[in-house]
Amino acid sequence: MFVINKPDSSLRGLVSTSAMGALQTIYHFQPQFSSTLARGYPMAEGSTEFERLVSYVKWVLSKDKSTYKELKGGFFDLMSHYEDFETSAPLAYDDYTKRIAYTILINAFTMINRYREDIGWGLDLQFSLINHSCNPNCSLVYNHEFQLITTREIGQGKELTVSYVPLNMPQSIRKKQVKERFFFDCQCGYCRAVHDYYFSYNCPWCHMVVEDLTFEGLLHDVKGELATSVTCKGCKRVIQTSTVKKIHRKMTTSYLLELHPQFNFGDEDSIVTQVSHLQPISVDEGYWKDCQTLLRSGIVPSYCYPLNVILPNIYTTEPELQAQITAILTFQGCVFNRIELNYQVREFVVQVAENGPSHLASSVVPLVERIKGFFSDDEEISYQLTQIQKKFAGVTSTDPWSTLKSILSNNGVAYKCKGQRLWVQMINRVFIEI
Repeated sequence: MFVINKPDSSLRGLVSTSAMGALQTIYHFQPQFSSTLARGYPMAEGSTEFERLVSYVKWVLSKDKSTYKELKGGFFDLMSHYEDFETSAPLAYDDYTKRIAYTILINAFTMINRYREDIGWGLDLQFSLINHSCNPNCSLVYNHEFQLITTREIGQGKELTVSYVPLNMPQSIRKKQVKERFFFDCQCGYCRAVHDYYFSYNCPWCHMVVEDLTFEGLLHDVKGELATSVTCKGCKRVIQTSTVKKIHRKMTTSYLLELHPQFNFGDEDSIVTQVSHLQPISVDEGYWKDCQTLLRSGIVPSYCYPLNVILPNIYTTEPELQAQITAILTFQGCVFNRIELNYQVREFVVQVAENGPSHLASSVVPLVERIKGFFSDDEEISYQLTQIQKKFAGVTSTDPWSTLKSILSNNGVAYKCKGQRLWVQMINRVFIEI
């Protein structure tokens, strides 16, 4: 499925040996080194997951058996960026332990379970060779084992990529995180694009980017960088943005202060540095009203900052509100993180096929709420859903597919975006295969 590129090749990392379709598993593994393995060994010392993993790897690499020697050779073939770490943030270890620690920091990944919960650090010698892109063609998922899966069609001889950093952050944040964490400048298509799709305003009619944003411009606008109206170059309509910008500014300011009460609203570099080091937090449902206003404007898409980090973290006990948020987030995921929804749908369909449709009737409601905003008014996918419904004919009001089709006929949530057709085709393929 893939081959490790030779050092003298124009490409580095892993390259496909044949053409591959979307949603194809190309590598599955359990990492050779992980902090979960380290927990079972008393010689793995340390007060943190990272320290225990370093100690465990050091112990494994000290063994004399041939299998351990092979692991040792593969481990030290990986990049460590020793000199970069020593210059920027040296660790208080001896030289040998530093090389192990730096190699882990560069090549380990955060392990997650099927519920998307963080369960520790993992390092696999093959997977570590894959390179980064902010527009990756592969994704790592967990289903009893870790699986590297294609997110779109990949031609023969093309490089395989995943994202090392969160995909949905503004370009300046992603570039900062990649540079500080992995010591290189990202040159992927998203980072070289004229527009920053995650931090910009869109035309509510034709969905073209009409204005790129900066943190300094949005939060201060002291130089009058943000106009109160813009003309779309696509459909030539004039878009009034003054109200949207005021709400956008207020929401972003409030959220950054929640992330860090002493947040320094200085210049662009200062803000970018701070945001790149902060982790999203849970917020109350008071944010929902402003989120709704921005979404209804059609100018700020759900995948733009800070909507894309606030919406997933609004805490609410109201089922209706949670359903609305989930539907929006799933559409956002469809376009920019396509693999997750596909797995949710695939898993649900397989379970229904195995256990009978009435058995999982209660499960269809949250699933439908996740996908209803995406499939509205799409005749092609509605047809496919009808065909699936026929497979489970004879079930009464508890028929999940009747519920699904009923929800699809409701146009209460309809978000349009470039890439929608691609995702419809991918979901379509899954339904046909099941």
